[in-house]
Amino acid sequence: MDIDMGAAAFWIALAAVLIASGWFRSRKEQMKHETIRRIVEKSGRIDEEQLKALFQPPAPDWPEPQPGAGYRALWIIGVLVIFFAAGLAAFAGIGLAILGEEAELQPVFAIAGGIAIFGSGLIFCSRFLPKPRPEGSGRNDRT
Repeated sequence: MDIDMGAAAFWIALAAVLIASGWFRSRKEQMKHETIRRIVEKSGRIDEEQLKALFQPPAPDWPEPQPGAGYRALWIIGVLVIFFAAGLAAFAGIGLAILGEEAELQPVFAIAGGIAIFGSGLIFCSRFLPKPRPEGSGRNDRT
């Protein structure tokens, strides 16, 4: 039986991370319930505000994204992916011109085409997200 030790180590590490995250999550819930139990033991009643504060998820620390942030992100990533595909195709073309037909770089053109189609798909998908406001964002950029 030929087992790649690197692959086995990866899956063992992934399993360890998943098990640890589940254990920490259950421990956090257990601590919340223990806190409620102690409050009931000491005072005999539960304050609604404390209960809400204990069981409501904390508010995120990051600000709410502005409308159009996803639109811009998909456009930028799509354009970068297309330029990467063009660079890959140029690399293959130069390699074929220098090394000749024995270089076997023809599959690279197909890969570059697939990457370019993926980038075009990202740009197409940006159409379905909310567009930026016409007055521009707070970063003083052009929209």
